[in-house]
Amino acid sequence: MDNLPQVERTDALCQLDWELHFDSDGKIFDLNELKDKIFRGGVEHEIRYEVWKFLLGFYEWDSPAEERNRVRSEKVAEYHRMRSQWRSISAEQEERFSAFKERKTQIEKDVSRTDRTHPFFAGDGNKNVDLLQDILMTYIMYNFDLGYVQGMSDLLSPILYVMENEVDAFWCFVGFFFGFGGCQKHNFLNGYRHGFKGAFTVN
Repeated sequence: MDNLPQVERTDALCQLDWELHFDSDGKIFDLNELKDKIFRGGVEHEIRYEVWKFLLGFYEWDSPAEERNRVRSEKVAEYHRMRSQWRSISAEQEERFSAFKERKTQIEKDVSRTDRTHPFFAGDGNKNVDLLQDILMTYIMYNFDLGYVQGMSDLLSPILYVMENEVDAFWCFVGFFFGFGGCQKHNFLNGYRHGFKGAFTVN
């Protein structure tokens, strides 16, 4: 740790600074400068839901606004198609689909343990807790080989808090999980199934 370079902390990226990095076509310019600002100062909460979509691979950094609109429409349609798949499984089918049933049970247990001290997830019958479960169930259909592993709900909860949108949170979760050269998948598959609550913090 002593050999790591010292990084000077700066102010968080604000709305105005973020907007000034887009050209007339909605493409980002001075990308290296922008990434350096984010690295050194982080991002103000009010624009996290926009910036995280680039950081987590929902959008390509060099995409124009028109392309991003198209991409989001496609992602919305694909998400709802996958969600419909698991929702259409009947109780009778579920009894003959042990792998699906086991993963559904694990998700229900983990989601019920979501940190209710955070206002976003507080209270009985909280719709955001229900969204956590729906997104994780949909992830099963997206990647059934991996399915669900304990700890995924802890990774998803801060993403959902920032996005406040089911579809956006799902695809950002996918991007986070398979970004960084697939290291998140590697860690899960090798049994590192705990300690994710402090992976990143939102206030």
